[in-house]
Amino acid sequence: MCPPGAEDLSAVGIVPAGPPCQHRGMEHPGDPPARAASLPLAATLGPAWGRADVRTRFLAFADRWKGGRWTWATGVLSTELVRTVECERPGGEHARDSLEIGLELVAHGNPPEPPGWTVILALNVQCWCPLEHPDHGYHRVRTAEWTTAAPAATLAALDEALTHTAQWLRTFPDPDGWRHRHGLPPRTGRP
Repeated sequence: MCPPGAEDLSAVGIVPAGPPCQHRGMEHPGDPPARAASLPLAATLGPAWGRADVRTRFLAFADRWKGGRWTWATGVLSTELVRTVECERPGGEHARDSLEIGLELVAHGNPPEPPGWTVILALNVQCWCPLEHPDHGYHRVRTAEWTTAAPAATLAALDEALTHTAQWLRTFPDPDGWRHRHGLPPRTGRP
């Protein structure tokens, strides 16, 4: 259940993780190692993240995020969603296009400094630049960042990241809309 005013990404076509490129919707590529429930939050982000209330709120966020799998290293949690769009290249050849939404939660500060966290959200579109240019993989078209000093504020920032993600996907559900807005070649630009 979402807290009042919290966004649930299923409203904008994000579905629970499945095999990559299986359906049109948000899915998690590859096979990263962990679901949110198995994350070592306290060991990764600091002792305050081991409290039951903080963990419960984080797991509620992760459920609304719909990405499923997370990766972590000391001080960093990350996940991504990819919206795959079935399309055709010029000449009728089948192709896939995608939006990638990356989310990172980064801890900073070492004792005796006060702890802090930064939530970083990025929206990228697949590169369709002409073949004579190097394949960039993805182009970053939007970012948002929140820096906080307490887990409660960080969890509120994660809820804001959900709201931004839903707004981005409502603005242009297809990657070509973002490419057009940012002056990037459309997917028809690559033979």
